[in-house]
Amino acid sequence: MVYVLTNFNSTLEQDLDRVYKLREIGYDPYIMIFDKPNAPKKIRDLQRWCNSKWIFNKCKNFEDYRG
Repeated sequence: MVYVLTNFNSTLEQDLDRVYKLREIGYDPYIMIFDKPNAPKKIRDLQRWCNSKWIFNKCKNFEDYRG
């Protein structure tokens, strides 16, 4: 498992690209949100999708996830 810091001078697209790349090379990403109380809902949804491994493994694309 590797930690992925999100919402720290990065866009949702950049964060998602890192998650996909880590999964592609065999790592298990785990989202950590910087300044979570002020993070956009999409970033919190990304964390829920990625960190819930049964959802992450069943729904391969975040774009298909309906938080």
